[in-house]
Amino acid sequence: MISPWMRSGNLEQFLSTRALSRAERYQLCTQIVEGVAYLHENRIVHGDLKASNVLMSDRNIPQLTDFGSSIIREHSLQFRSSGIEGRFTLRWVASEMLQDGKAKPTFNADIHSLGMTILVR
Repeated sequence: MISPWMRSGNLEQFLSTRALSRAERYQLCTQIVEGVAYLHENRIVHGDLKASNVLMSDRNIPQLTDFGSSIIREHSLQFRSSGIEGRFTLRWVASEMLQDGKAKPTFNADIHSLGMTILVR
């Protein structure tokens, strides 16, 4: 897969180098939520949402990346390893994902991670 180079870096880097107004932050959050909603409407669980997996375009548009833990619900196709060890960043992962070593990413876990991503400063 080839994608454009995102000079603005990931969401955390982007926010640390810019002073955004409340309206700009709201728009940014809305765009990220719309991206996750699109995935979920198409039965895709991202599985590893976090600030470092949101890249910022030159036009300040967030791009969801790193679909290595994603699964397509109700189908056998999945893009992840069999275990969860080392697959998630604790700050963003939903607690149910840590309860046993065989937990699969879920829509609810994505929403938890989305909330944590939106809270990043």
